[in-house]
Amino acid sequence: MKLFYLIILVSCTVNSIATAQPISDEFRDEVILTYRTDTISCDRNAVIENYKQGYIATEVSYDELGWNGDVDNCDEGSISDIAMEKTLQRINYFRKLVGVDQEVVFNDTKSQKCQKAILMMDAENKLDHYPTTDWKCSSPEGIEAAGKSNISYGRHSSGSVPQYIQDAGSGNGAVGHRRWILYPKSHEFGFGSTNWGTAMWVIGGNQNPEFYPEFVAYPSPGYFPKNLIYPRWSFSKKGANYDLAKIKMYNEAGENISYTVEEVVNGYGDHTLVWIPEIELYDESRGTDAYFKVEIDSIKSGGEYISYEYEVLGIIPEYSSEPASIVYPTCSSSNGSISIDNTTGYQSISWNNGEQNTTSISALSAGDYSVSITDKLGCEKVMEFTLSSTNEPKVLTEISGNMTSFSNTNEIYSTDQFVDGNYTWTITNGQILDQTSNYEIEVVWDEGVSIGILCVQFSDFESCKSNEVCVDVELSTSSTEKIAVTNFQLTPNPAKDHLLIQWDRQSNLKMISIYNSAGAKVNSLKTNSSEAQIKLDVSSYEPGLYFTQFQYDDQVVVKKFLKI
Repeated sequence: MKLFYLIILVSCTVNSIATAQPISDEFRDEVILTYRTDTISCDRNAVIENYKQGYIATEVSYDELGWNGDVDNCDEGSISDIAMEKTLQRINYFRKLVGVDQEVVFNDTKSQKCQKAILMMDAENKLDHYPTTDWKCSSPEGIEAAGKSNISYGRHSSGSVPQYIQDAGSGNGAVGHRRWILYPKSHEFGFGSTNWGTAMWVIGGNQNPEFYPEFVAYPSPGYFPKNLIYPRWSFSKKGANYDLAKIKMYNEAGENISYTVEEVVNGYGDHTLVWIPEIELYDESRGTDAYFKVEIDSIKSGGEYISYEYEVLGIIPEYSSEPASIVYPTCSSSNGSISIDNTTGYQSISWNNGEQNTTSISALSAGDYSVSITDKLGCEKVMEFTLSSTNEPKVLTEISGNMTSFSNTNEIYSTDQFVDGNYTWTITNGQILDQTSNYEIEVVWDEGVSIGILCVQFSDFESCKSNEVCVDVELSTSSTEKIAVTNFQLTPNPAKDHLLIQWDRQSNLKMISIYNSAGAKVNSLKTNSSEAQIKLDVSSYEPGLYFTQFQYDDQVVVKKFLKI
């Protein structure tokens, strides 16, 4: 039975032979079955999660390794339980990755012998499946384990598992280390490790599995972690004969991929075909999915010639989904957008708004959107989004102020809203005298008209506009000369407890009314000709802006004050 050992940091020279010739027509008549992997799982995230749990999480640090042996004293020692556990988990991860369900377990006795075997290799500073008794730290148990194990140098514990799977080096063209680890019948292993090398007992300890896979391919059909695709590809099938087999490989463009076939070597595990395709996994874009189609024609099995074809999609396992960037529409406008960060590549993209094969859509209003992404393996994923408008415009409800006034009369008007932004006022049959704040203006109404119209609209700093509010003001005309505003005094202004209201004794003042900023009357004061001032108690007034209206027979004058 043939064995393999792995030496790290050696050149990877390829032993190549000629490609198998096409099967002749007389044999092609006997090909009665074509096997296609058209039932692969489309659960990309499951492959990624298994990678994180079975591969990333099983890395062992030197602190975790805990090897307590000593080469100088020929003490093989042992490694920590967590290091053994993670190594076993990583072995079984690779088996499940390629569709081998039966898990392996570690046998304590075999593991103790493996520990002695790798101590010998470490002490002698070389690898050999047949060490002799004159080796440093030689022992019968170590010699026995060396003859039944995969052995490697350069990595410890679980770090050696991907080295065995990769099977680099000119002497490993038959990928023997890989075949032993992925053999469906394998059930009981042993394992030992120092700081610099490992021995994995792989021969014997077999058990017939409940399910024997149709074949074991590496990389296997479907989603496969891109960083675990190594130069040597392999196809193993129980009892298969590859004498007339021919391999065809294609990329996603349907172009043929050249390859070199390794010599077929049987005698351990399942019969295996190995080839090295001329591919570049990380060319223009490291994150892009890498698609390959494999066809193996005319494999003889059980007296029949069978053809197999399957698809492999190398994926970056860090990318579990397509994150999206969303810009929500504002002001009930159609200015939203959705962009999916699909760096993995795709076969087709279809949005529910009709857009095709684009990773972003724009000019969107509020609503529900979805995108169907079909990847290079033909698997479909649907993503759904709900866009709602942000920064909805403020709603104005009313304008406060005197809705009955006189021509050539100054009036103060304000909105019911006091927030930062821009208030656009428009006036018909009047003029804006002063806009001391955005939400308040002073106007004078024209002569000779009966109706004045005042409108206001609010817009925030993102140009979201509110509804427009308009009011009609009834205007009365009079030949009486307009009373000068300077004839009226409000002191102090701002007022806290009392407000002194003074006016011209000669004027024909009838009534003084106080309005709050919402236009509600809060006080009315009657006057007579003998009065020229009133001291008003405002201590109970709410802080804010108030309007004092002076009512004459034919004219109204308004002055404002601030209560603090």
